[in-house]
Amino acid sequence: MNLKYLFYFPFCPRPSADRGATRMSVSPTMVRFHSQHADLYGLIETIQTLLRGFTADSPAAPLREAFHQLSAKLRLHLALEDDALYPRLVRHSDARLRDRAQQFQAEMSGLRETYETFLRDWLHSGRFAQDRSGFTQAVAAVFGPLTARLRREDAELYPLVDQAA
Repeated sequence: MNLKYLFYFPFCPRPSADRGATRMSVSPTMVRFHSQHADLYGLIETIQTLLRGFTADSPAAPLREAFHQLSAKLRLHLALEDDALYPRLVRHSDARLRDRAQQFQAEMSGLRETYETFLRDWLHSGRFAQDRSGFTQAVAAVFGPLTARLRREDAELYPLVDQAA
């Protein structure tokens, strides 16, 4: 997949409402990343809600469908970040942004592989239906680092991208 088109849009200055000051708006590219985070948070919450009521008699289809949706969105999002956004940021002229992107890359590497292993071991194998307790623990072990990454990017990295524009 050619991901270069995502970075075509420039960061655009936009006047703010307070006394005509100028602030930087979020580029269409970063809007896409923020939107993807919101979608991922929503799907994680849906899965957690389904798990709270998941019993031996619960149908597996809603949980499988929720994971299918999460997987599709997460794979795309991680590919865009790991293969396009982060490589661009680690070459950025702003040293603070470049350093933070390198730090995040080092700290958060392997998330994609961890998630794929989880899917293979629990969902694709059908093991989740036999070991509900173990499955719930495995979900927590995957969702913890995932939501931590999303939150840290939202709080620490994306604002630097917006400021550097």
